[in-house]
Amino acid sequence: MLFNLSGPSHSFDAGHFDSGNWRGVSSVNAPIWLMSVMAKSGLFDAWEVKSGQVITYFYASGVDGGFTYWPDGPDLPPRRLAAPFRDTAILSDNSRMYHRREANGPRDRRDLPALTMGSLLSADGEDEWVVRDGGSEIARFPHRDTRTLFHYTALVFDDLAEVNRYLDHTDDLTFDQVFEMLIADLRARGVRLDEPSDPMNDRDFVALLTDAYAMAPRSYPAEAPLDVRAA
Repeated sequence: MLFNLSGPSHSFDAGHFDSGNWRGVSSVNAPIWLMSVMAKSGLFDAWEVKSGQVITYFYASGVDGGFTYWPDGPDLPPRRLAAPFRDTAILSDNSRMYHRREANGPRDRRDLPALTMGSLLSADGEDEWVVRDGGSEIARFPHRDTRTLFHYTALVFDDLAEVNRYLDHTDDLTFDQVFEMLIADLRARGVRLDEPSDPMNDRDFVALLTDAYAMAPRSYPAEAPLDVRAA
């Protein structure tokens, strides 16, 4: 279970899917880049720990703030749930479906000062949120301009045998096995490479994997185009 609260902000997210989990490899012990490569490769479905998500939004404004998703894959047109939201729930599999939050809040207030690791968000009175950094106020916005998300993830198993494999670790992937399978797949694709001695931390190898399995959505709703950072 997680939640977030978004004040007026852009969305530079071109579309993503949430990190998957496999028996032996998950967010507990693996970096995000590796889980993304594993999911995109399709090589590890036999070890996948399936999941389902319920996402609930609260956003009273009708100014942008929707949810874009690509149920038919990133190469085909997306669909969109438009704001306002009040207690609206979406049941999905975000570990396999590209999706993104859209920009929200008044458009002229989305360029906030840069936040730091010391920036703090807190309520001020009954209807305002304030962001402070080092004791200085850097942003303030009313509750009506905020967008709140509650996100619940449930693990899903087909039968008791699958539950036991997960709990007893009788069929876990190892990192050696993961990299052996990825390297074999790259070579089968005709990609020439020298096998790295430290694949988890070899930057050139990480870049090669990221590029080889790259994919991303191709189109966006006309009502919610992709924000582009200023040069």
